[in-house]
Amino acid sequence: MKIINLIITISLSAALLVSGEENKPILTLELAVQSALSRNERAAVADQQIIASNARIMSGRSVFLPSINLSGSYTRRPFEVTREMNGQDIIIQSLNALAGSVTVSSVLLDFRSFTLYRQLKLQNKSDKLNSNEIKRGLSFEVCGAFLSVLGVEQVLRAAQQRF
Repeated sequence: MKIINLIITISLSAALLVSGEENKPILTLELAVQSALSRNERAAVADQQIIASNARIMSGRSVFLPSINLSGSYTRRPFEVTREMNGQDIIIQSLNALAGSVTVSSVLLDFRSFTLYRQLKLQNKSDKLNSNEIKRGLSFEVCGAFLSVLGVEQVLRAAQQRF
């Protein structure tokens, strides 16, 4: 954790020293926090965990939907089977045969599904709160590093004015 703070401090120090030129924009606290939230992998992982949690809720909802099974078959015979009855040719088996079936099934009432779905929704709320906490902690780290860089910058200015 101290290494991460040191890296953030050094990178912000370099950014502030470089931004001292007149043509470059000055790095503000809000810009530093916004940049860290958009570029840091912890914030990105937190966002992806929320997306995964939403996907688990969608999967949990599928338990309440009916399942549909479709099946079909096609048979090609080498010849037709015909019989003559009362002077008419009747086809018993044609060259092409098709068969199909559709099955729709649904669980009427399964109390386990309700509790599992509720658990998924509560886990989603927990993931959202955890994501916010991760982003808040990252924001505090960036603010601390930003303020320490400002302190270093003031010490540098005082040293330059002294000599």
